[in-house]
Amino acid sequence: MGCRKSVCMARGVFCRCCQISKQVSDSLEDTALKLCRKAATTAETLSQVLREGLKKRRHFKAEKISLRQERLSIIKQFRRLRTKIYAFLMESMPDGSTR
Repeated sequence: MGCRKSVCMARGVFCRCCQISKQVSDSLEDTALKLCRKAATTAETLSQVLREGLKKRRHFKAEKISLRQERLSIIKQFRRLRTKIYAFLMESMPDGSTR
């Protein structure tokens, strides 16, 4: 005679077939829970890595902008100094002669 699951459930006593079915079901549920926990941990780790990556990217981008501004400032200072040197040379040689 085959397994009658409804009879086993009503009595609360499980036949061999229902015991195996319950063990498999419990095992699958445990495995599913473990996988969900692992997925959540992995998602949190990925999220954290992405946040850190964005922070570093912003930091490097700000640093790059700062370096660019510093470079432009140095170029402007050099141009001003060059202009002053030319003006000084022109004043010191009024006849326009070169040395």
